[in-house]
Amino acid sequence: MTSAFLIKIFGLSEWTLVAFPFFISIVSCLLAYSLAAHFFGRLVLHSNRHMRQFPPNIPMIAGLRFGISWLSKETVAYLAPVLVIYYRYILKLRPLTAYSNLLYVGLGGLIVIAAEAGFYRAFSGDWLFHFHELERNYTVHGALFFGQSSPLFGWPEGGYVKALVKRLFYTGPTDLLNSFGYLPSFAIVSLAWATVIRDRRFITVGSWFVVLMLMFNFGSSSLMSYKPLPLMFRHYPSSLSG
Repeated sequence: MTSAFLIKIFGLSEWTLVAFPFFISIVSCLLAYSLAAHFFGRLVLHSNRHMRQFPPNIPMIAGLRFGISWLSKETVAYLAPVLVIYYRYILKLRPLTAYSNLLYVGLGGLIVIAAEAGFYRAFSGDWLFHFHELERNYTVHGALFFGQSSPLFGWPEGGYVKALVKRLFYTGPTDLLNSFGYLPSFAIVSLAWATVIRDRRFITVGSWFVVLMLMFNFGSSSLMSYKPLPLMFRHYPSSLSG
């Protein structure tokens, strides 16, 4: 939606196409740095063990921001299980506090999603326009997704089961572990070492990493049928480099 807004204002060009993803990437780097400083600093678990009941507006604002992130990029939904795991860890400390805070976060996110649905209902007559367009994208650009006719991920007649098993248990995990210069493989080794020495600082980030790996490997690109996510490296036009 944000990229569409930029294109509407400044016209279609390479810059309007990459401006927002570039901005999000920079912000993600800052977020990664902040999280690393938080989880692996000297006061890693202090804030968790002294978690207090925030006023309802604080977690609700967090939920509103989560919902706005959804408007920017749907893949933010991959963070939802991470939040559940994180709060499950905190539940061992103060269950009622964690539940109430999580409830307000969820409420804030639902407000944004409901507002988006109302907007689409007013302009298109379809409450679920967002999701229907996602599904249409899988149909129009089927060659880029897991389907029999896809030149990238397709299979011969009768070969669906074999292709699915290969994607879920061989090519998928292999591609994930080898991506980004083998960083996921390095993370696996780090988690194994943290488990051996029982370093509790890795609990949250380790759970985050494992959940994302499982979702990327076993998640579906379609809401109507099971289509494993296509795992491939991005290739940008040469005109964008240099």
